[in-house]
Amino acid sequence: MQVAAVLLDAAGTLIRTREPVGETYSRIAREHGVAIPAWRLDEAFARVLRSAPPMPPGPDDAERAWWRDVVRATFRAADQMQRFADFEACFAALYDHFARPDAWRAKPDPAFFARACAHLGVAPAAAVAVGDDPIDDLAAAQRAGLTAIDVATLASLAALPARILALEAEEDR
Repeated sequence: MQVAAVLLDAAGTLIRTREPVGETYSRIAREHGVAIPAWRLDEAFARVLRSAPPMPPGPDDAERAWWRDVVRATFRAADQMQRFADFEACFAALYDHFARPDAWRAKPDPAFFARACAHLGVAPAAAVAVGDDPIDDLAAAQRAGLTAIDVATLASLAALPARILALEAEEDR
């Protein structure tokens, strides 16, 4: 097997929020005393996310701090006049919401992987999909003809290139 493409599981690509981000932000902000229309939060979130620095690698607290900055900037960009009595409580509710599986739609069926390979100009047999869900990521990729790697079997993503080289060597035998 000569690997020509690696497809990674990622929010917004393989999974999407169940409801638009602006609706979620607006709903939870109302619970914390701030009323901003969902459409304004959607637009602000898109602008803030585009201009945000890359998420820092590292422990979960670094990711959480990065998201706190994005959420705070989103609310400020949507309406600078609105103030939270307790922004941290609102942020915690949003962060907890998006950590739950029910905040996301089910990952795609095998047709997604076939479309991705077609878009890349790569045969499914020459592509590898890396994911964490045995059914929605791994089984779906295999049904589409890709080789699937469970991210939990890797010590870290740094081990991915060696795993791919091992797959190529297996095929050569």
